[in-house]
Amino acid sequence: MAANIHNSELVTSLLGRWAASDLCFIESINISTQSDEGFTSVAMVALFQRRESSTGSWPNDRDPKFRVTLAFDGVRDLALKMTGGGPLPLMGFDLHDISSKGWEGLNFEVEDYEDATISFRCAKARVITAVAV
Repeated sequence: MAANIHNSELVTSLLGRWAASDLCFIESINISTQSDEGFTSVAMVALFQRRESSTGSWPNDRDPKFRVTLAFDGVRDLALKMTGGGPLPLMGFDLHDISSKGWEGLNFEVEDYEDATISFRCAKARVITAVAV
């Protein structure tokens, strides 16, 4: 799956793997409906922390976190549920490769399967930057 996410090696080099479920908070989200290609784009800055490295609760302040900027192009069916202030916690983030379904222009499905905080489908997914916090 990571091979289909452009630049996923930036995350792998820091966390030792690409796993969408390691995303624990969205710090910011930018929705652009007027991209150069004429479709909606979503850019998000998120914090990642390896789940199984945590002892006790996840996420926590003991284990390292990494700030990752992700971009999604050709976004459709975007749903976002905001509750409270501060970084948006995601306890069940996932990114599925749906390219085999043959849906025109859609290759990924993004969702928070725990709380339905965010969901959408998109054509492309890529990592822009990944740094230790």
